[in-house]
Amino acid sequence: SKNPKPIIIDTNVINNISSKPLKNIIKDDNSNNEKSNDELKKKKLKLNEIMICRDIYKRNPVKPGNDFINTVDTLFCYTKISNSGLKKQVKHVWFYENKEMTTVRYNIKPSFNYRSWSRKKIMKNQIGKWRVDVIDGNDEVLGSISFNVNSINSAF
Repeated sequence: SKNPKPIIIDTNVINNISSKPLKNIIKDDNSNNEKSNDELKKKKLKLNEIMICRDIYKRNPVKPGNDFINTVDTLFCYTKISNSGLKKQVKHVWFYENKEMTTVRYNIKPSFNYRSWSRKKIMKNQIGKWRVDVIDGNDEVLGSISFNVNSINSAF
């Protein structure tokens, strides 16, 4: 609408809710046991898909590949991750010639296939081997992908 109404949040309600302990209950197919928050926190993430691509359109990768030309400007690391537990932090660590260039941190909500991505600006002189590691909050590597950035002269 042309005149949106402001959202008013009553902090008293939020404070009252947050002071109560929450208990998540998930039923297993095999049993009727309740799982506590501690058990949900221990659930691991699973990397279902990883690729390097030229762009993201409507949360989908565009022009994926393993070899790119140094005129590419920006590349994306696209991932699909399963999270059957509580919200967890994940990071994409970008390496150029085995030297860490940047780290992008974000949270994964509970989902069967949580689509996420990070992007890295590629300079024209950064020709060579690249790698992106996907690492969970416990510093365990969920997966990795390697790719090359070639000079426009060596591509033809």
